[in-house]
Amino acid sequence: FKKEVPNEMIPGYVLVPDGPGALIRFEDRNTGLTPYVGDVYGTDPTESDYYYANETSYLPIKNPLMPVFGIAHGNRQAAFVAYATQGGEYMEITVSPEENMTFYTYAYPRFEYNKLYHQIYNKQGDGYFTLMKDRNHFDLSMRYDFLSGDGSEDGRPADYVGMALTYRDYLKSVDRLPTTTRSNGDVPVRLDFVMADIKKSVFGMEDVVVTSADEVKAILNDVKENGIANVTSGLLGWQKGGITSGDPFETDWSNEIGSSGDFKALINEAKELGYDVSFSQDYVTIHRDQVSFLNNAAKHMNGWYMEYRLRDDFPVTVFGYARPTKSASWMLTQTRKLEKMNVGSLTIEGIPRILLSEYSKTSSEIRKTMEVNLAAFEKLNPDLKIAATSPNDYLWGYIDRFLETPVFSSQFLVETDTVPFLQLVINHNMEMYAPYSNFSFYTTKDVLRMIDFNLSPSFVLTQDPSYQLTLTNSARYYSTEYIQYKSLIKEIYDQVNDVLKEVASAEWIDRTVVENGVILNTYDNGKHVLINYTDHAVTFDGILVPALSARTLD
Repeated sequence: FKKEVPNEMIPGYVLVPDGPGALIRFEDRNTGLTPYVGDVYGTDPTESDYYYANETSYLPIKNPLMPVFGIAHGNRQAAFVAYATQGGEYMEITVSPEENMTFYTYAYPRFEYNKLYHQIYNKQGDGYFTLMKDRNHFDLSMRYDFLSGDGSEDGRPADYVGMALTYRDYLKSVDRLPTTTRSNGDVPVRLDFVMADIKKSVFGMEDVVVTSADEVKAILNDVKENGIANVTSGLLGWQKGGITSGDPFETDWSNEIGSSGDFKALINEAKELGYDVSFSQDYVTIHRDQVSFLNNAAKHMNGWYMEYRLRDDFPVTVFGYARPTKSASWMLTQTRKLEKMNVGSLTIEGIPRILLSEYSKTSSEIRKTMEVNLAAFEKLNPDLKIAATSPNDYLWGYIDRFLETPVFSSQFLVETDTVPFLQLVINHNMEMYAPYSNFSFYTTKDVLRMIDFNLSPSFVLTQDPSYQLTLTNSARYYSTEYIQYKSLIKEIYDQVNDVLKEVASAEWIDRTVVENGVILNTYDNGKHVLINYTDHAVTFDGILVPALSARTLD
């Protein structure tokens, strides 16, 4: 009667939106591991524990861009996908692995109505922890969609693919995805240009110019001569003060970087080449030498201005955050001025990625910030293409180009697989660009991952050597000189374009693992893309696919 008969563990996994997507498989673990906790849309800086945050010495954790998770039992047998239809901005996704507290892996959403924070009572920074004076007020609603089988009946299999397609259906039903779709022909490549930043001088700061408007024009002409037909680009640090101190609401042209006339000539010539050039601006991250904090900067719940502190000795080491209403106002003011330059697109940073409440004379919750941002994006010229880096999903309906799309998860120990859940959700509705290939994302397997995840390549470039940026806040752009990457841009682009141009206008409807290291992606135009990550050739349906390669199949 005391004989133990162990039950076999049901195979399956929890899907979490960490980076592109990660699976936490059901495993019989020998030790307890820390649960996965994903803070949807990231931490609200103004409601964090302290009024300041320090730059970390490790790679930052990737926050979920979507309030969604799922659980699958078996291989295309039974699954569900759960997502918040209200209250997602206050949601955390928690997954506790087996052996942590119980002999089961379990996942659940958590919504935070109130929290502790550090209240300071003197200028030395002494204080105490206390609860919010008034809790957050919001309704929450979770929807659970159940999936079964291989999808032969409704096209939604019981796995992470079915979860992604189901969530995509929901976003479309509430107009949270753009209506435009990708066109036929060559896939695009993203070429961003670092133009200028600031460094310390004998008296104050001075601009360090590494790419002028005329030099961008020359590079784009060279790219065209090199046989690349589809290019979109962003100009970083295009005005006086460069990336770090550029005015977020004016157009403060610099003759050294480029006058208004120089940029108009650049934009017009790019259009003649069939290319697109946009001005990039961060409307949230600010510092005291750039903008007066009085009535402009966001405050923490404790009444102090928010601070983000860098570890290294850069020209600017302490940044703040603009109040959401100011960010939205600045964006509309500046973009209206840029429209007069005959631009075809805009690159908007900060607002799509950073979401914070407003605590000033009149405080407002994060839901109000979302409403302010949505109203501001609604006022943008609908004829302009909008690009943004890793935007949160509540703004996706206005985003046409998703920049630096994550390709790896945070790689917690509990995560066993990285999958393109995010890419499956937004495929066909946005252009998606990989991380910059000149920053360690250029190996053969990286190129295969671009093809697998249906991403276009991207590079960030300068005319002058990147060492000139060493003493600026843009020192992170450590290898950017165009002449060094001219051949690599062409090489990587051709590899990706040769495969993905066959499915550029198609909808991605399935992804299966043929064998370990061999992936088959299916599109609704009848095409298949086989990706062979292994170091040996594989044969699929009588077709030989060489090692470390990808090809399109009919």
